[in-house]
Amino acid sequence: MRLEAVRELTKSHLSPSSHQLFTYNQKVDPAAHLEASQAKYEDLQIKIHKSVTEGKLIHVEDGEADDLWHDLLVVQQGVTPQMVLLSGGYYKVRAKCANIIWDYLAEKSGIKKPKIMTVYASTGGGLQTFDKAEGTGLLEVSEIMKLKEESLNLNHQEYLEEVNQARESLRKTLQQNDFTTIALKTSPAGILDIIEEFKHKVAVIWTGPVDRLPNSPSWAIKFNYSKAPEAGDDLLDIGVPIIMVSPKVGNGRMHSIVDKQFMAKNLELLRKFNAFLPTDQSFAGFDRLANIALDPNAKFSHYIFSLADSLRDQMINAAQQTEKALDIEAAQFKRELQGEELRKKLDYIDVQRTLKLPLGQRWEALKAENTPDSIFREFCPVDQTLQLVSDPEMKNTVTQVVEVEMKRLDKDNDKLKIQVKPKQGSNLFLITQIDTKPLEAKNQSVIKWMADGEKSNPRDIAPRL
Repeated sequence: MRLEAVRELTKSHLSPSSHQLFTYNQKVDPAAHLEASQAKYEDLQIKIHKSVTEGKLIHVEDGEADDLWHDLLVVQQGVTPQMVLLSGGYYKVRAKCANIIWDYLAEKSGIKKPKIMTVYASTGGGLQTFDKAEGTGLLEVSEIMKLKEESLNLNHQEYLEEVNQARESLRKTLQQNDFTTIALKTSPAGILDIIEEFKHKVAVIWTGPVDRLPNSPSWAIKFNYSKAPEAGDDLLDIGVPIIMVSPKVGNGRMHSIVDKQFMAKNLELLRKFNAFLPTDQSFAGFDRLANIALDPNAKFSHYIFSLADSLRDQMINAAQQTEKALDIEAAQFKRELQGEELRKKLDYIDVQRTLKLPLGQRWEALKAENTPDSIFREFCPVDQTLQLVSDPEMKNTVTQVVEVEMKRLDKDNDKLKIQVKPKQGSNLFLITQIDTKPLEAKNQSVIKWMADGEKSNPRDIAPRL
């Protein structure tokens, strides 16, 4: 976006996220702040594009379908990351699945497989809903169970050595590179100190760490932040340049990856649950996504579709159980508390309902629309928006960006809320308006590749933008 266009933009309209930021911070001049933010962002983006083009790119990911779909977009772009660092989950399951998928992508596209290493794992209460579904459709159930069992002891020498090797390899890579882009598709747990050590020649693109809360000066931390909130806090404080991107905060037209056959019902339910919808609601959905049959020979789609089906059912069940638990908790607060203390606790419960219930409830309603030949599946577009920042072909898709300060102010009583406000010199860039049309075209080409049985080189079907 040309800098001189920024001032004209503020005379006509701000994106919803920009509007919220400046409404609650009226001492900040929107035009001046946007202009300064855009200039600094574009300078940083030049460094990012150079490093990505040279292959000086590191992925940090947690194995979910949107991580893998983003990996495929990077392969389609003609880029191979130097390293893929795996974070969270049952580490042996995650490593096995990542290696199989990257072997497959390398075979199909002719790329060199990146170095894949485990940098952080979870156990006990740190395991997420997805972690329990991982491997479905790619590994035999008996192998998944065996690998899960072998992943439980994080004090075992084998795990400690793997993490140490990953950390040393990351440190050596960052030391050798003149500048490195880190695509952070999860939390920064396990590598924060190394990022800080090389912050002068690193840029982090962090997907989906926060969402805005409606009609409020506060924002909420999301999954890639909340799964390791202290690590997220520290990342924001160390001074490394961070670009934060997601469809919701960026008011992206492509708000979900859903087949056209289900989009009308999906929009109806999103409105019912007061969910995010962009100001431009013209996106009609994708062709052929609902009609792709599971085929073990089409390894990529077979795995991510199996994951989507398993995760959908788990999220439906989780929403049902969470709603019951929140009802019980709210009733207890009403019995035991009163006044301001009660209000704060009930506000917290309401935030929990807003963040944790609508997805499972919406998926339950959409699953009921399935037919034998048309299956509802929704894929998260959050990690894919990373391409809007890192792919030089899409450099003009970021049309508003705000340099911000971000801090959680009440970590004990309100762990999910975070203060976000405009601030120059923070080195934290929140993308508040994106154009997703080029990304939509890329995604449709990936869906076509899957629907055609994954027989061709995925790089050969990339659309010209």
